Formats: sequence, C-alpha cells, structure tokens
Amino acid sequence: MSSPVNLYYVRAAIEANTGIRLSLKDTRRYLVEEGMISENEDAHEFRGYSEYYWTDDASSPNVSEDPQEVKEDIALALRLMENNR
Repeated sequence: MSSPVNLYYVRAAIEANTGIRLSLKDTRRYLVEEGMISENEDAHEFRGYSEYYWTDDASSPNVSEDPQEVKEDIALALRLMENNR
C-alpha cells in the first residue's frame, strides 16, 4: 500500500518551479494525466493528521504555562544574549 499523495506539497513544488498556482483539483488531474498517480490513488486535500496521530494538537504536555517560569526563561535568555555580545 502506498502513502497518500499530499496535494499541497505537489502544488507548492509546481508553483515554486513555474510560478503557476494550480487548484488542488487541477493538481490532482495533472498527476493522473501524467501517469504519476492512478485515478484510484489516495490523493486528496489535507484533512489533518488525525488519521496518523491521536491528536491534531501541536502542543506538548511538557510545556509550562506558569507565567513565573516563562518570565525566568526570558530573563535567562536575555542574560545569555548580553553575555554573547
């Protein structure tokens, strides 16, 4: 079983190389016409990562939401930048 084709990536590559921005429907149609994918190939618009991961959330459970810790991190980063001058 092959991986699904990400039409957004293909369209972006076409646009980067030609300057022409295609619709996702046209991108898929051209891939079929060129024999790069079959009519039945799983090439569709991006629907999120939910079919591959348990969550589509980009957050991490290890990220602190404590304002004091964020303030301390910023202060440390500023001190490090000052020392690197």
